[in-house]
Amino acid sequence: MATEPARSLPAAEFPTRSAALVLAVEALVLLAYFGLTPSSVTHPRYVLYPFLWMNVALYAVWRVSPADPLDWARHLADFAGVGYFLALAFLGGLLAVFGPDHAHTHIHGWQVTMASPGYGPRVGYVGSWFHVYVVPYRVVGYAALAYLLSAAIRDASVGSLRAVSGALGVVTCVGCAFPLLASLASGGGLLAGVAATATAYPLDVSTAAFLLAVVALSWRPGGG
Repeated sequence: MATEPARSLPAAEFPTRSAALVLAVEALVLLAYFGLTPSSVTHPRYVLYPFLWMNVALYAVWRVSPADPLDWARHLADFAGVGYFLALAFLGGLLAVFGPDHAHTHIHGWQVTMASPGYGPRVGYVGSWFHVYVVPYRVVGYAALAYLLSAAIRDASVGSLRAVSGALGVVTCVGCAFPLLASLASGGGLLAGVAATATAYPLDVSTAAFLLAVVALSWRPGGG
């Protein structure tokens, strides 16, 4: 027998002290990084965006409890979640597969790049025909979206139509892959304007799309 669908936790249960501690630690990490390195803050929002991604992602995952459907539905949900994560990672540039004439084929092996907290430390591996990059805020954000999609599918599989709206997240998070919009600029008019905006403000656009996707995947009409 299937159990009740995923439900949202009451707001009163939110661990306020834990959240305050997390924010305090993040502030200290930022102060330490910019105090101990020659880096400086030119656009504050870009420094905060990675923490916005990670904090929203962790809160959404904490808030949603997936249902426990039949085995076939659970496997389908897990498969969809993994596929969604890989698709986002590929569209977001974390994963890539290329041919032997690729410009970076002469750079092989592990790479570690230090950057502002959230953007780094960035770890990557470049092979002869592929690369894999780990950018902390992107990995956390994409993993959360994959989890939320899986939870929405589990919810729908036990008969809750409230979870159907979660499928919108797949569409809304296409903004996370903002470079694709640039290829559409040749369409002219409004389409060109959207592509130009995405190109000029890539992180702003992808952050807005990410937040919209989290809401679409975790919101349950009538259930919080």
